Amino acid sequence: MVNIIIPAYNAHKTIRQAVASVAVQDDQENIKLTIVDDCSDKPYDYLLDDFKYLNINILRKPFNSGPGQARQYGIDRTDCEYLIFLDADDCLYCSDAVKKLLNTIKYGNYDLVSSVFLEETSNNANYFVHQQDLVWMHGKIYRTKYIKKRSIKFNETRMNEDSAFNMIISNANAKIYFVEYATYIWKNNKNSITRSRDFLSDSIGDFIINGEYTLNELIRLNAPKNNILSCILQYLISLYIYYLTFINQKKEEIYLNNFISNVKNYYKKATSNVTNVLTEEQFGEVFYNHFLINEFISRKIIMKISIYDFINMIKSE
Repeated sequence: MVNIIIPAYNAHKTIRQAVASVAVQDDQENIKLTIVDDCSDKPYDYLLDDFKYLNINILRKPFNSGPGQARQYGIDRTDCEYLIFLDADDCLYCSDAVKKLLNTIKYGNYDLVSSVFLEETSNNANYFVHQQDLVWMHGKIYRTKYIKKRSIKFNETRMNEDSAFNMIISNANAKIYFVEYATYIWKNNKNSITRSRDFLSDSIGDFIINGEYTLNELIRLNAPKNNILSCILQYLISLYIYYLTFINQKKEEIYLNNFISNVKNYYKKATSNVTNVLTEEQFGEVFYNHFLINEFISRKIIMKISIYDFINMIKSE
């Protein structure tokens, strides 16, 4: 059985659509839906009447702590063999989405299966297609035993905890499989945290914290050194994208200087655990082959300095 976990905080305007996308799934006998109420202003009990034939469990957290900890609350209380995460303002793409994911992970004996997901554009006119993604929770199914046996948990930050969770799994010897079919739609909810105008500025602190958290977790899990190195490279490349975005947004010099100072601290801590030297060839290989290059397309980022100039800048004292 698969447990579909929906973290929800004051999501009453959108959650019916999310639950409805579960209600139309073909494989209902293998689906359990868990809604984790992250201390919303009013309960979600009305969903039990609206969707009486669904196997719904509503959990209410004792205090608000953000989507990552709401998901963790659901994980800690599940007895299902597999997990899918669905945000309260999104929906599953098609009626056989769960069935496809469940069959793939079950018969391939994988720990994580990642499908294609569609991101609605700002004008809702079309979609941006995400393939072979290991950042977002969208369009994925996880083997619960793999996660619990290794005590892989969401970090206690309110942002970027999802990318850290996936980064740990993808670099800790998980058996991962990518499929070409779509199962998830990331809806364009302008009120969501990730769609807010200042999301990058607001999230950068948590992103760096999660970079350090991921590194420590991979060391704890005895991940291969090459995987740890790859993780560091990917975080630094993401920080490069943050930097270019802040330049394009014309952030003040004091803001940029503070950002670079924080990145330097991360670089120093990260490299002290792995190696003192990261070469330009290593950065180039990861950067130009990595899925994050899609960020330049979706955000229309202008490369005002190269990845190599950025790395040399954060290496300097």
